[in-house]
Order: sequence, then structure tokens, then C-alpha cells
Amino acid sequence: MFDLDSVPMDRTKKEHVGLLDRVVWCDDDRPVSILVLTDGKSVVVDAASTDFTRGQKYRFLGRWDEGKKGPQFKASTFVRDEPHTRAAVVKYLADVAEGVGAKLANKLWELYGPDAVRVLREEPQRVAGSLVMSLGTAEAAARELKRFAHLEQTRIDLFGLFAGRGFPGKLVERAIAKWGVAAPAVIRRCPFRLLTAHLPGCGWKRCDKLHGDLGKRRDTLKRQSLAGWNALKEDRTGSTWIPAETVVKAITDAVPGAADPVKAVKLGIRGGLLRVHRDGPARWIAVATNARAEQRIADNLARLNTFRALWPHDIDVSSGPGDGKPSTHQAEQILSATRSAVGCFTGGPGTGKTHSLSFVLREVIARYGLDAVAVVAPTGKAAVRATESLTARGITGIRATTIHQFLEIGRNGHDGQGWGFNRNRDNPVSQRFVVMDESSMLDTNIAADFLDAMGDGTHVLFVGDPFQLPPVGHGAPLRDMLRAGIAQGQLTEVRRNAGAIVRACDAIKAGQRPEFCDRFDLDAADPANLLFLECRPADTLDHIEKVLRGVTRFDPVWGAQILVATNDKGDVSRKLVNERMRKVLNPDGRRVSQLPFAVNDKVICLKNSNLRTAAPGAFFLTADELEFSEKYQIAPEATAYVANGEVGRVAAVGPAGMVVSVGTALVWVPKSKPKADADEPADDGAAGGLMGDWDLAYGITTHKSQGGEWPLVIVIADKTGGSVADRNWWYTAISRAKTACLVVGDRAAFHTQCMRQALTQRKTFLTERLAAPAAHS
Repeated sequence: MFDLDSVPMDRTKKEHVGLLDRVVWCDDDRPVSILVLTDGKSVVVDAASTDFTRGQKYRFLGRWDEGKKGPQFKASTFVRDEPHTRAAVVKYLADVAEGVGAKLANKLWELYGPDAVRVLREEPQRVAGSLVMSLGTAEAAARELKRFAHLEQTRIDLFGLFAGRGFPGKLVERAIAKWGVAAPAVIRRCPFRLLTAHLPGCGWKRCDKLHGDLGKRRDTLKRQSLAGWNALKEDRTGSTWIPAETVVKAITDAVPGAADPVKAVKLGIRGGLLRVHRDGPARWIAVATNARAEQRIADNLARLNTFRALWPHDIDVSSGPGDGKPSTHQAEQILSATRSAVGCFTGGPGTGKTHSLSFVLREVIARYGLDAVAVVAPTGKAAVRATESLTARGITGIRATTIHQFLEIGRNGHDGQGWGFNRNRDNPVSQRFVVMDESSMLDTNIAADFLDAMGDGTHVLFVGDPFQLPPVGHGAPLRDMLRAGIAQGQLTEVRRNAGAIVRACDAIKAGQRPEFCDRFDLDAADPANLLFLECRPADTLDHIEKVLRGVTRFDPVWGAQILVATNDKGDVSRKLVNERMRKVLNPDGRRVSQLPFAVNDKVICLKNSNLRTAAPGAFFLTADELEFSEKYQIAPEATAYVANGEVGRVAAVGPAGMVVSVGTALVWVPKSKPKADADEPADDGAAGGLMGDWDLAYGITTHKSQGGEWPLVIVIADKTGGSVADRNWWYTAISRAKTACLVVGDRAAFHTQCMRQALTQRKTFLTERLAAPAAHS
């Protein structure tokens, strides 16, 4: 018989706290231990007996189960249970308990000390009797605390760790999701685990401060190794590989006078954080995941190119103007690009890439069927453009998708951060012919994931313009594939008469000064469609406002786009442009005080997101009612993927969030705080939004514009953007204009920036890997 007093009152609880009486059995090699607590309860835990101390209080997370001698608590993990600090309890009460602010939480601490949370949760009448709050408020707070009772102690521990150190509120739940009840112990043992786990708001500065606040030594090899790893993660050159000297400097700066960079790098290699590459006498260091992605590209290209190419080998060539067939040059180049299973087909604006490609796709569809073909693009707007271009050329059965949709993004966690693709090496795509449009936008990691998902025998054609902006992420896969001699064709003859815009792009590419028109004449046989309006930075926004107020040929909101170089630096930053242009272009949109956005605002998503879908909650709503987000039903499970850089229109606003129309989807964006970027460099792709990962889009960066096209593009020339704007930047910006382009600002800055080229400076070893024998085995 077992002691009835040891039977738990509530066997559904997932947490049990008690003092250790003794270890009754253990196998330290497995390891597993059976413990008996002073309350008579039995606990089975996967841990060695040496991990426990008699008389110590522990908190176990797991479930109750039937043992041979009665109920046992089977623990999946455990932590030592320590008294909570005042700051932790006050922060927890203020954040979780309804109607309790910091002032009231402090009073509760003064009355009940570390037991304040339990007393309020379980004895609201007692609290009301102390006259610090009404019975109604106390009962409402108690109900809310009961909702969070599971893992309550863990949450309080985490609030104590994070309070006052700048970490975001959502980090508590993310840490629990990552490490469960052990989260506080994991973080106390090594605060940098927050950094390496890529949890939100956990940059080097915050984690290092927490590391110091916890009394950790600053000269440990682990901290030195992580300082080097962090220097690589924060590098903004776009290189996959960084000179070893840069990493050494970061390590010595982190531990002045006591650093051992050689041992620190070796520790990083053993720990799977770093990779080192020798190139003659030089040493280069990379984040291990980035180095592996580069190798995956090389291995996949070698694998795919072992299969015989099945692309069409014959294309009818034009016999004269107007017959709609590709020219001899176009036919030669597309056939050159498809002589192997994997190839690259490149060319600038107006050279006829889509026109030439359409003849190959038409033949592939005739032979193998529509289901054998997929057209993919990095962004939604690029996918829309690709679909429209193919449809205009008679290919109506193909709808281009984003790479994330094509690879079926989900939270399978294969990337180590929760996100991953369901299509991968073990579950490849079914299509035999895949066209990747706008390939210059692919960074090394996404290109590796894409190629992983190509099954044996799949044919891939990378289409793009290698002179456009390099990827926002590291590497330059398209550049490196071309350098390595992957099957390729390049269109150089401009076939579409797009006037001064195309000539300017050619001049910029050649390192020459482009010619601007004296005035617009968009209907001329040779369109005069590129103007420069020179002015001082202080007057730039005045001129742009005047232009947009006077536009009649294009919709000034959706038919025009302002492109900028910087997010928040200078007099013509993205943020200042948006503040000014919203007043001009959407002065009367419905607003609520809780949100920074208004109905009909033009907005942009700044981070890849899976968002819940929305739909009007009733039929026959009036136009006015459709502007209230409360009138929409938010799907409990159905989601829509919105890619970084997607632009949408605010359809409705309300106190809790907004409904945004993006492409064909309506998505729900809940109210959230502005994204905090104080811990990260605010470069062209990193600045936060007005609300979470959303911001206004009357002005966007040129990086975010890639894959897009607008009838009218206004580009701001500004010397403040010199670190971002170079020859490729200007080429990309001007080529976004479909009909007309206006450059406004500093002419001298424009000419200086057009002479600088940064893409060639990105350090990778993909070209060498593709040329190595291993890459062709």
C-alpha cells in the first residue's frame, strides 16, 4: 500500500515543486533518477543523481502517471526553485494581472512579499480586505492570473531576468517555447543562448549586459568566441566570408588585454558556430550556417547537372520585323542558357528575356504538360509581374508564385529558428522544369534552400539581371554561377524602345554618365521619359509634393513610387518621406487613436510573416462599415504568407489592429509596438516599422523595390545615402520605372554614386567551390 497522503489532489497539473528528501534509484549512465520529495511525492526525471542536492527546492515540469507503487510525476525537465525578486514579481503582476499597474504591484509586494502573486490569484477577497484594490478588480486580476498559472514561476523568473534591460515583452513566451521550464536556468547559465537562438530583440549588447549583470566573467573563451561570431552576423558588406583580422579585432575589442583569438576561433569551430577557409596566406572566417549554405549550392548544382538536359533545342527565329518571333541573338542566347539541366539567362531591361523565354516554355508545356512547369520569384510583386508578362505572350496556364509559397514555408524548424520549408531534399518539388525569375535577389541561404528542394532530374533556369542590386542577405549566387561558367546566355541587344530610361541603364552599367531629357514626352516614338530635377535636400520633399499633386496620367498613390536610399538618416529618409507624403496622399483616411495607420494608407511588410486571414463578418456591409476592423471575422487557423517587401492597402482599422489588402488576400495585423532596432545597425534593410513589422510605403528603399515596377518612379538623389547607393543601386532604381522616371535632388551625389560599385566586393568562395572537382563529382 502506498501512503494516501502522497496522492496528488490534482493529477492534471504539469508542474510540481518540492524539497528533495532522497534519491531512491539512479542510473547515471542513461541518465535517469527516481526521487522522493519531503511531501512524499515520487518524481522520475532524466538526469543524473549528481545533479541533485538533498534539502534543495526544485521545480519539475512534466505529467503525473501511474507507477508500480502509485502515482509518479514524470518530469521532462527541472530547475532549482529560487525566491523571486521584487522587480520580477512587480513586473509580472503589472504585465499579466488585469487592472494592476506598477504602483499597485509594488503595494502588493509590500504586503505579501514573494508570495504576492499566489495571494492575489488564490485569495482575491483577502487582497480586497487590505483596501489596496476593490473586490471586483482583485477578482478580475485573479481570473487573469489563473489563466497564466501554468509555468507561472518560470514566467516570473524570466520577467526578473529581462526587466529593465530593453528586452521585448514577447521574449518571455518565446523563451518558454524554446526551453520550457528550464528557460531561466538556461539563460542564467549562458545569456548568449538568447543570441544564438535568434530570439527577438536579443542582440549582442543586451545579452552581453545581462551576462555582466549576472556576474559572469568577461574573459571566458566562450564570450570571446561569441564576440567573433557576432561580428560576422552584424557584418553589412554582404560577404559570406570575412577577413580573419576583422574577427580577431572584434574578439580583442571585447576583452581588451586578455583575449586569445586563436583559441576563441577554435572553440567556435568546435561548437559549430564558425568555419575557416584558407586562400593562400589569407584566412577567411564565416558563420558556419552560411558556409554550409554555400557548399550546398555547389553540391546541388553538381548533382542536378549530372542529368541530361531536356530543354527544347530548336526555336523558330524571326524572319523579319513584326512576326513576333525571337531574333537570332535571342534564340542563340536562350539555347546557350539551356544546354545543361541548370543554366542562367540574363539581360538588362528591354532586351526581351521574357519574350525569349516564352518560346522555350511553350515548347516544354507542349511536350510535358503544364504541371511539369513552375515559375518562381523572390517576392510577390515579382511573381505578379512574371505572370502578367507570360500571359501577355499567350502563356495563360502558369501562375508564378513566390519562392516561399513554392517551397511551402512552415514552422518545421529546419533552419534552427522555427521557420523552414516543407519542400526540401527529402521532399522535393514535383515539377521537372523550374524557372527562377529575378535571380539577382537570391542570397546564398535562400538559393541553397531552393536547390535543396529540386529533385534529381529537375531542370532549373535562373533568369535575371546580374547588374541589379545584390541580395539583401549574404553572398551573390547569380554572380558566382556566371563567373564559374554555368551554362548561360546573355541578351545584350535592346529590343524594346523604352526611350531614355533604357539608355540611362546601359550608360550606368558601363560606368558612364547617363543623359537626362529636358522635359517629359511620353508619347513620342522615342519616349523622353527620364528627367533630373536638381534641388537642395531641404527643398526635395516640396518638389516631390508638387509633382504628385499635379500628376494626372498616373495614380499618385498606386501608380507612382518614391525610392530612397536610407531609412532614417538625413533630410530625405524613408521615414520623413512617408510622414510628409501621407499628409499629401491620404489626409482623410479613417483613424483610431490606438494605431499609427489610417484606412487607405499604402503600407509595406518589413519581415516575412504568416498572418491570419480576414473576411467581412456579414454580407452587404456598407463602405463605411468595411473600414472598421471589428466588422471583420479573423480566421482562427487559416493564414496567408506575406513576404518581406510586399506592399498593401489598409482596408480597415480598429483598436486591436488593422486589416490589410495584400495581393488577393486580406490579412489581420494585430496592434503591436514599434519594432525596436536599438540593438542592431539600422542599414537599408533593417529599420523597424511604425507598428511591428509594418510601415508606410509612400516611400520605400530601392532594396525593397526589387521585383516591382511602377508607371512613375521618383528617385531621391542624396549624399547621405552614399554608403548604400552605388552603380547597381541607381541601375535598379531607374529600371523600376515602366513609363517615366524622375530623379530629384543632388546631381553631384548622383554622379559620384554611379561611379562606385559594391557588388564586386562581396567575398564568397562559391565560384571556387563550383570549379572544384568535388562540386562535379
